[in-house]
Amino acid sequence: MSAKSSIPRYRDTKSTYQASSCVPMRKAAAENRIEVRAITHGHYFGHSLPDDLLPGISTVGYWNARSDQDWKLSWHRNEGLELDYQESGCNGFSTTDQESLLRAGDLAVIRPWQLHQIGVPNVRRGIRVWLILDVGITDPTSRWQWPSWIALTESDKNRLSSFLLNSSNPVLHLPKKYGIHWKELHKELQNEKDRIPYSRIAIIINEILFSLMETTCDPDRFSPSETPLVLRIIQDFLRDFELRPHLLLQNWTIAEMAKQCGMSTAGFCAHFREFTNMSPIQYLNQARIKRAQDLLKEDPSYPISSLAADVGFTTSQYFATVFKKISGKPPSEFIENFSNQEKRHFS
Repeated sequence: MSAKSSIPRYRDTKSTYQASSCVPMRKAAAENRIEVRAITHGHYFGHSLPDDLLPGISTVGYWNARSDQDWKLSWHRNEGLELDYQESGCNGFSTTDQESLLRAGDLAVIRPWQLHQIGVPNVRRGIRVWLILDVGITDPTSRWQWPSWIALTESDKNRLSSFLLNSSNPVLHLPKKYGIHWKELHKELQNEKDRIPYSRIAIIINEILFSLMETTCDPDRFSPSETPLVLRIIQDFLRDFELRPHLLLQNWTIAEMAKQCGMSTAGFCAHFREFTNMSPIQYLNQARIKRAQDLLKEDPSYPISSLAADVGFTTSQYFATVFKKISGKPPSEFIENFSNQEKRHFS
């Protein structure tokens, strides 16, 4: 992936700002800690577009963080209208006026050059899809200039601009019929760079902007972000594993988990992945390995065969395989590294 060197700037009466280049995200992608796909103009990370192809798109892309990270996109500004859709999982989000938790189905709306941060305190497991559309704002006197391929009428463009500039709530929870546009965008961006359907992406972006424009006509179509009931049920179910670790010892099946939450198996799996960005079995294994790590920190001499059974695995061999997959190292190496850290801490 490449990036051009020109970085947009904004000048007001007191200061000059430059658009963020999202260095922490670049680093995490380079280390294969997250999957990132994007198409861009200018300095952003991703596949660079020719100047005459979809002009006005600063960047459109997604990241898929399959595990919690140790970095965030701290306070920064971008030159265009930025829309961030949380497709699965959750992430902390802040502007200077408000702090929010973006949950699956939430959309963050960020005005041009608005100061904000994403992934507070750190980026969490989940899929984020974004669009930054350059509307030509370089100073406080600039008027929004929408790209010519945006199909809204001039009056609708003005209405949308006014709504976005004056909205007091930067986070909206999208109905499923609007969230599907973002999922389609994610799907199209997964194609190889020489097979990306640019016309289809242009259509999807128009659908996204039209759905936003509709909020100016009927604000009741959207609602402030809140955790839907079905996700609260799953959240409470998962909290039980943290508060009552003996539950990890049960021989859970997906059907039994679904029954515990009062859902069908198919519905439970779909909502579970939406909330956690992993399958129920993946989550269960991760919770068991985290419990094993905690026990090893308390007692590095804990016999592995006993430990496997004490966190819910039927065989020590399978436990060791899953431990290495999740931790990146076998139990013996984890114990050695932790012991060395403790020695350095007390020396």
